Amino acid sequence: MKRHILMLLTLSATVALSPSVQAKDPSTDVATAKAKTASKDDGAAYALQTVTCYRTVVETIYEPADVKVARTVYETVWIKEPTTCYRTVCKTEMQEQTYQVCRPVIETVEKEITETVLKPVWVTVEKECRYQERRLVRETSEREIHRKVLKPVTEQITRTVHYQTTTPVTETRVIEEDQGCWTWQRVRRPGPLLPRLELRACASPTLNWCPTPGLSSYRRQWSPRLVKRSVECTRYVTKLETKELPVTVQRMVEEDVVEKVPVETSRWVTETKTRKVPVRQLQMNKQTVTRKVPVTTRKIVTETKTRTVPVQVTRQEAYTVTRQVARQIPREIEVTCRKMVPRNIERQIPYTVRRLVPVTIDSGK
Repeated sequence: MKRHILMLLTLSATVALSPSVQAKDPSTDVATAKAKTASKDDGAAYALQTVTCYRTVVETIYEPADVKVARTVYETVWIKEPTTCYRTVCKTEMQEQTYQVCRPVIETVEKEITETVLKPVWVTVEKECRYQERRLVRETSEREIHRKVLKPVTEQITRTVHYQTTTPVTETRVIEEDQGCWTWQRVRRPGPLLPRLELRACASPTLNWCPTPGLSSYRRQWSPRLVKRSVECTRYVTKLETKELPVTVQRMVEEDVVEKVPVETSRWVTETKTRKVPVRQLQMNKQTVTRKVPVTTRKIVTETKTRTVPVQVTRQEAYTVTRQVARQIPREIEVTCRKMVPRNIERQIPYTVRRLVPVTIDSGK
């Protein structure tokens, strides 16, 4: 419990001695004075002093070191091995071969043919031919045409016209104006809470949170001041009026008019006529004719023949060959490698702490 209280006192003393708070917060002197007042009966007091302490820090350092490692190495060795191979041997032999030959044979024979022949004969014949002839006939007639005609008619009428008139009206109004101004107001902001140890007589020390002096600042604020005054206003009143005006209007009136117009029409008249036309016709007369015709026939005769043909015969012949074959043989060798080995080193680092140290005070003073 005392260790925790000393740590909190150290933290409060460090904050109290900072440059931003040291000029404004005299809490350190008040705490020392209270500690002295509380311990008058015992003849001892507590004062803040700077104490230098040391702490042990462990650092890791990497140092180079030589390490032997086993490595597998493959060596190539050539070994002689007998291998059986095969080669192709060709040999020419005479063999008898039977084959067939096709030979064409041509024969000529006379043959009697009886035919019916058509012989053309030209004959002239008169033929009646009917044809139609078209003739143009013109006729004149009268046709009535109805059409509409627009005639202007002028009339006098009265039209009602609406128009607007504007009349000015003056009024007095009371308005409010804000004639205020900007003023500077002081604003105070509270400071942070800091822990403080209070020592009481016949009691254990207690830790309380005490406020620190705050900061003061100024800000602008508008101060309103409403003033009433009378103002003359002029507004325009619109009035709708009506009056009648004489207007001359001209409109178009439709009238039906009938006129007779001579119209000439043309039409085609079809007439049927007959005439004789000489026509030349071709007639075919049938005749029977017998004649001898030479007929040539061609046929294919197959014959079998024998001949001697050289033939190549192939066979596989085995022979032995000695070849060198590469083999991979593994073996292990030792290799020296350089590696970084970690090592821990202890080192003392000084640091400063503000602590409460008991001080003896004479009662006569």
